[in-house]
Amino acid sequence: MMKLSLITILLTLIILVKCSSSKQFEKQKLKVSLYYETLCPFCMTFINDQLYPGYQKLGDYLDLELIPYGNARRKKTDNGWTIECQHGPKECVYNKIEACGMARNVDQNAVISFVHCIEKGIKTDDSNYKRITKKCGPLLNVNTADIIKCAEGQEGDELMVANGVKTDAVQPSIDGVPTVLYNNYYNDTLEEYNDNFLTIACKLLDDEPAACMHLDNEIW
Repeated sequence: MMKLSLITILLTLIILVKCSSSKQFEKQKLKVSLYYETLCPFCMTFINDQLYPGYQKLGDYLDLELIPYGNARRKKTDNGWTIECQHGPKECVYNKIEACGMARNVDQNAVISFVHCIEKGIKTDDSNYKRITKKCGPLLNVNTADIIKCAEGQEGDELMVANGVKTDAVQPSIDGVPTVLYNNYYNDTLEEYNDNFLTIACKLLDDEPAACMHLDNEIW
C-alpha cells in the first residue's frame, strides 16, 4: 500500500508540474476589438490592408473580436426591429452576412478569412451579396445558404441589435469607424496609428514575437 501511495503521489506531482509549465509558457494574447461597418471605405481599407495582413503574422498572439454595426440605428417595432445603416440597405445586409457567419463559426482564423473575403468582394461587386457569400462562406466550413437565410431573417436583425448594444456600451462613445480597442481600452494615440496595426500590436505585446523583430516600433 505504501509503495502504491508513493507512485500515486509522484504521478500527481508530475501532472501538476506539467500543468504549471503549460500555463507558464502559454502565449500572451492581445485582445483586438474592431468596431466597424461593412461599406465604410476606411473600414475596408483597415481590414484588407492592416488587420488581415497583421493577423497573418501575429494571429497566435491575438484574441480577435469583430463587431459589424458602426453608425447604424435601430428601432423596436411591433413586428421586430427596423435597422438603418449609414451606407444604406446594402450595408445592413453585409453587416448581417458577416455577423451571421461569425455566429456559426467562432474560430478566429476562419472568421478573419471570411470577413476579409467579403470585404474584398464588396469592393468589386457590392450589389450581389449572395454571390459574394457563396464564394466566401466555405472559408467558415458552414452551409452558405444558412448564412444568407440568417441575414435575410429575424436572426440577422437580432445579431445586429446585439452588436448595437455592444457598440453603444463603448466608453468613450464611438464617434466614427473603424474604432479599435486594445485589451478593451480605447486610446486616442493608438487610434491615430490605425495605418500601422502590426507596429501597434507588437508594441503592446510583452513578449516580442518573431514577426516583430527588426520592426520600427518608435510610433509614440
